[in-house]
Amino acid sequence: MTDGRQGAKPSRVVAGESQHEGRTDRTAARLGEPQAFRLDTGGRVPCSAKDSYVPRSTTVSRRATAAHVARMRALVSERDIKILLDLDRVRLLQATQIQRLHFHSGSVQTQARKSRRVLRRLSDSGLIKRLDRRIGGVHAGSSGFVYALDAAGQALLSSPGPAGGSRRRRPWEPSPQFQDHVLAVAEVYVRLRESERGSGIKLISFQGEPAAWRQTVDSRGAKILKPDAFVRVSGAVYEQASFIEVDRSTEHAPTLRRKLQAYADAFDAGVEQEQGEAFPNVVWVVLDQDRAGMLRSLIQDMPDWHSQLFSVAVAGNETELIEGGEQ
Repeated sequence: MTDGRQGAKPSRVVAGESQHEGRTDRTAARLGEPQAFRLDTGGRVPCSAKDSYVPRSTTVSRRATAAHVARMRALVSERDIKILLDLDRVRLLQATQIQRLHFHSGSVQTQARKSRRVLRRLSDSGLIKRLDRRIGGVHAGSSGFVYALDAAGQALLSSPGPAGGSRRRRPWEPSPQFQDHVLAVAEVYVRLRESERGSGIKLISFQGEPAAWRQTVDSRGAKILKPDAFVRVSGAVYEQASFIEVDRSTEHAPTLRRKLQAYADAFDAGVEQEQGEAFPNVVWVVLDQDRAGMLRSLIQDMPDWHSQLFSVAVAGNETELIEGGEQ
């Protein structure tokens, strides 16, 4: 960052990326991995089911019994665990996104075939759930399937599930608008992982909602800042943190102004800075250049010390900003 703000405090939390895919008795020892990708909020940020795709009336599947979870823990491979961890992290993933994250060897056809086989097995085991709605409709085939972490998968990872708290619940069908937004946030994660494989940048942490939320204050009292994601990356000599806002062109200018002001208020409150951190860069990911121009115009209307908090990128070009490039 070049705005003169205090540099970020280096994090010691780095997510390992083993390439071994064989099944092993050591799998259970790795089930603590999700915590390496979560900020310790000390329980300060409440999670609400209304911010997830979990209905209050849904109960845990019978497959999430202790006996079933124990059997699955003995059978899953290291790659299986990584797929479950990614679903825990971003809530929803399309089949093609999972393929890009975890199936790299062989031809594209071979990668797709392996991916389909593994996803079918995990779904049949009750660890993940395939949603009914496909991206691209029925003509998209299996590549359009969307997956979520099922109750047995939550239990295997000791995850609280997408609603937070101690109760695990099965995912249900989200609205098309909500599903598209969650998948767009997941796409940022997938692109960062792909960029990591081809550069010297290391993705230290990616937190989706609600793990990315922050407690802050403004003139009216305590507030919850709700970015779509929080990302921390490191290069050879630096580390950078960013809040991510994925804009789907569904909100009008007054709503965007309120969101921008919420980040400005959080910056003024100084909660992040009091913890020894620079305030994270706020990266907006938009659909096209027209939307980017509109958002930049709103940002330019803000005072300089607030406008410098924000960067705007068209979807597909955001990784450079997140990794420390110029706006």
